[in-house]
Amino acid sequence: MNQYGKWELINELGEGGQGRVYLAKDTEKTGGTEHRLKEIKDAISSLASAQTHETQMKMGQLVAEALSYVIPKDIDPSAIGAIKVLHEPPKKQGYEKAKERMKREVDALSRINHPNILKILDHNIEEGWFVGEYHTRGPLSIHQDLYKGDMLRALEAFKSLVEGVYELHKAAIVHRDIKPNNVFLSTDNRLVLGDLGIVYFADPSHTRVTDSYENV
Repeated sequence: MNQYGKWELINELGEGGQGRVYLAKDTEKTGGTEHRLKEIKDAISSLASAQTHETQMKMGQLVAEALSYVIPKDIDPSAIGAIKVLHEPPKKQGYEKAKERMKREVDALSRINHPNILKILDHNIEEGWFVGEYHTRGPLSIHQDLYKGDMLRALEAFKSLVEGVYELHKAAIVHRDIKPNNVFLSTDNRLVLGDLGIVYFADPSHTRVTDSYENV
């Protein structure tokens, strides 16, 4: 399967213990590949039967345009996302627990609207996937020299990240896994915290999916 809801997979970004993450495009905004391939097929058929040079030139342009949609060099950032798809382990119980973790992660991220907390774009927990913002510059872990020699800039960036964590804590949400791999760098240099897979809710019932003494 290469499509989840309206999201069509482009390529794999990485894999973790619970699932794989893919770059995906919103077919409602970009059009699906099958639709674009049909456009190409129709254009080629018309081109083959074209009689005049003018008609051939016009149909050739249509083919080029259709190809540009199938293999885009630049996709509108608002039409792409990072989709996390759960593994399906042999034991049903394990898969259900993974789905519950995903549900908690989506719930936590959906509660918060802050520029330094990852935004959820779409989800279907029953099918085992959700889509978050995609930050093309990747995680902070691959930008270790970003603030080298500029302490003030480093503190300002970290302060904004702390403010995002503060919003989580106000909503009784504890991340428990803050590290450079889970902090993403936006195109406007914001530090954006994501990956709340082992989130803990500090509510009266202490809602969590991980068990006491479980390795997380």
